Amino acid sequence: MICRITPVIHTRLASKRLLPGKHIVDTGYVNAQNLVDSELEFDVDLVGKVPPGTSWQATAQEGFEQDCFLIDWDSKRVSCPLGKHSKSWRPTIDSHNNPVIKVQFDSKDCAACSSRLKCTLKSQKLHQALSNARICQETESFKLTYNKRAGVEGLISQATRCYQLRKCRYIGQAKTLLQHVATAAAINLSRMWDWWQDVPRSQTRVSRFARLAPTAS
Repeated sequence: MICRITPVIHTRLASKRLLPGKHIVDTGYVNAQNLVDSELEFDVDLVGKVPPGTSWQATAQEGFEQDCFLIDWDSKRVSCPLGKHSKSWRPTIDSHNNPVIKVQFDSKDCAACSSRLKCTLKSQKLHQALSNARICQETESFKLTYNKRAGVEGLISQATRCYQLRKCRYIGQAKTLLQHVATAAAINLSRMWDWWQDVPRSQTRVSRFARLAPTAS
């Protein structure tokens, strides 16, 4: 998973004293653990769109998601939407090595309920980080900040389409890194030249299929 590289990037930036206060990243680099660790371990505000829930309840749009339950973190007790209380609370690790909490309700309370299966919850910090991020990303201030990501995507597009960044001319990680550094330097020189020559910025590319939209009947 690409989100596993986020702490690696922050560690390397920290070793060079280049950590940003605010790191605007693609959705693939954001998950609950990274949101918490970026702030606590690196003092970095990780800014990126949190993907929607992937639980079967969210996918099928039925049953109860975690946000439907009332969680008392201090008492380690969960109340379901029907008012029933949990009988067990067990911290554990899921298949992706993420800390979670497994909660079970009394079978007598849930016997007639279609959502009577065990519930898997994230830890308090992860749950709150994810909930706060999903609320924040709907605000205008977040959207204004995240617009800067478009410039990053444009740079990546230029590097891959015009400078063949994805094609390695040499074998070995060290030589590939050297090629990437040289490519980055070439892009900087090209952009500086365009700036000096007052070359207008390119507009967002429109695909050939999209160009047919205004004329389609």
